[in-house]
Amino acid sequence: MLQEALKNRDFSEDASILTRAAAIVRKDIFSHQGFEFSGCFPAECQEYSLPHVSMILNGPNLKDQDNRDSQACLTIGQTIVYNIKKKPSCIDVKTRHNLERDHYPSTLVSTCMHSAEARNLSSSYTRWASAFLTKGLWRSRTGSTCERFVDDGVVSPACLRKGLFTVGALDNLDHNPSSTTSVTSFHGTGISLLQMPTKTEPGVSRLPVAIPPSGNEKHYLPHSYASVPAVALKTAAVMVPECGVSPVHSCLDAARAQEHKWVQHALSVLETELTAEDAIAWAAYHASMQPAVEDPPAQCALLPLFYEKSTTPAMIKHGMDVVRRAVEFLNPGQIPVTTFDQPLFAIAKFVQWKWPDTHGERVHVVMLGGLHTEIALWNTLGDVLQGSGWITALTEAGVASSGTANSFLNAVEPGMPTKSLS
Repeated sequence: MLQEALKNRDFSEDASILTRAAAIVRKDIFSHQGFEFSGCFPAECQEYSLPHVSMILNGPNLKDQDNRDSQACLTIGQTIVYNIKKKPSCIDVKTRHNLERDHYPSTLVSTCMHSAEARNLSSSYTRWASAFLTKGLWRSRTGSTCERFVDDGVVSPACLRKGLFTVGALDNLDHNPSSTTSVTSFHGTGISLLQMPTKTEPGVSRLPVAIPPSGNEKHYLPHSYASVPAVALKTAAVMVPECGVSPVHSCLDAARAQEHKWVQHALSVLETELTAEDAIAWAAYHASMQPAVEDPPAQCALLPLFYEKSTTPAMIKHGMDVVRRAVEFLNPGQIPVTTFDQPLFAIAKFVQWKWPDTHGERVHVVMLGGLHTEIALWNTLGDVLQGSGWITALTEAGVASSGTANSFLNAVEPGMPTKSLS
């Protein structure tokens, strides 16, 4: 039967059909315009970026023509488009790709956003950057972003939402290349804006940045943002304003009750046979008591960088002005809040005392970042525990050596005291 089937099969006709089918597919690929990036990624941007290959995987199906292609079809289509060649080439160990058939930035980014499988389809960074610059998307994106900043009158990225509590963070950025051929470095300032949406208050999304920009002229950042005015500040002549201090009532009753519950829970669990689900350690117990987080993740945006160093009063004052303008635009009526690390926090306080009307403590909240707040807390706790026998208890219990236990009190490494409590 096999011999008869092979005799009756016309291989030349099959080859002719495959040749015509390959020509049709290649013509469709080379003539496909793809998805034009305009500042956002629609739901079907992957389908628009690639020719259809679902018929190759699923066969002809007239009933389900309106269904969307599966991610497997889109991934295979991405691979075919990336590796296709106009002219046949000899088989080589190194596979070469035509720059014109390289990944579209919109296809690459949107595929990575929508599918984890597509992350395996990656080209080299230099070729991706070259294709990105060749198609002018980088320049169009930059121009459209600057155009949006000018229209809004404030530097506020489009990903940030309106009506949400906004916090600014200012810190230094230092980049010292380790390459032996590097000739430059960067020591500047970065400002970030963070928003905390909730399930009940997600905020109001803004329109995405439209690409390309409306005008052909060059676009620049607003002068009020890019220009850092010079200031005169003498730390020795700053007058600290008077402030009233009200007595602090004890607020540790609830926390002390939680600690007693943990001790009772640990003692009761130790009397039984332990299992993997038992939370005995302090950190494990309190982590198990935390409610499930249902709020969406925070919205974060890094503003354009500054070449000016962050350790100057001029940059600190200008950074507080940038945060204030952005907060007024995004969440009118909110008092701006800016976080710093310890050295920059000290300069920010001098700025507040020098200009109390515009940057004072009543109109702008300046606070330490989370890491430095934790360091200050552990330092205070170390002063309280000094001489209490805590070091001896940790040493005899085998938790840490005497030197390591002493470093806990000085908060040499912020994470170590937390590990000791675990």
